[in-house]
Amino acid sequence: MGRRRYTPEQRAWMDAHWRSMTNREVVDAFEAEFGERITPGAADCYGGNRKWRKDPGVHARALRRYTDEQREFLRGFIPGHSEREIIAAYAERFGDVLEAYQIGNMKVKLGVKSGTVGGRFEQGHVPWTKGRTWDEQGRSDEARAASMATCFKKGNLPHNTRPLLDERIGKDGYVEVHVGLHRMSKANDQWVSKAQLVWEQANGREWPEGHRSMFADGDRLNFDPANIVPVPDDLYPIVCGAVPGGLEWHDRESLEAAITMARVIRARRRLETR
Repeated sequence: MGRRRYTPEQRAWMDAHWRSMTNREVVDAFEAEFGERITPGAADCYGGNRKWRKDPGVHARALRRYTDEQREFLRGFIPGHSEREIIAAYAERFGDVLEAYQIGNMKVKLGVKSGTVGGRFEQGHVPWTKGRTWDEQGRSDEARAASMATCFKKGNLPHNTRPLLDERIGKDGYVEVHVGLHRMSKANDQWVSKAQLVWEQANGREWPEGHRSMFADGDRLNFDPANIVPVPDDLYPIVCGAVPGGLEWHDRESLEAAITMARVIRARRRLETR
């Protein structure tokens, strides 16, 4: 929701009256003056954004007085309902809008709980609609139609769910395969290297830990299992040419020879640093 915009006349009125009225009085007087209703929160923000203070003896939030009928309504309706539902039902019944802090105060005063924490229902909470038909819930035909339009159909998946075995190009330029749905883990855990997946299927064992995949012919799209070679992480930079003169290879045989040469180069470096 965007920030409310006031007309010049409305700003002038707010400037003249905001300090001398409670936020609730500002709301009612503003509606009487301009035929528009703002929320107490909007009224509070108007002065707060300008770092104003109310006049002495004027409190931003006036003490709300509830009738016995309003108290009984809240005592019976709060259990099993969220703050949004309570605000909507109270406004429909009494033509007045409660704020979240007022609902919290009434929960304490009336000794009732809604069953939610921070807008979330506690574990084990039983919804008041459970086991009740729409007629028993008192839903109108319009409400039923709206619910049916947004019901999640059995077997459907969220619009942003990628199909199983879908492919993408990863950040490193290698093809990845989507292998998981609805997993309680990081999104990246649902994607694996296609090269490693093909190698595992061809060799019947897991990809060796601490190894990277290299394509013997240099083509990252050639997923022939014979073209995929595991290379130890510590040898990978050397095989890729991170030494003077580099190591040349163009097929599996020459790549394996380059890996052997990389081991020799690494061993020589270790001896030189002793």
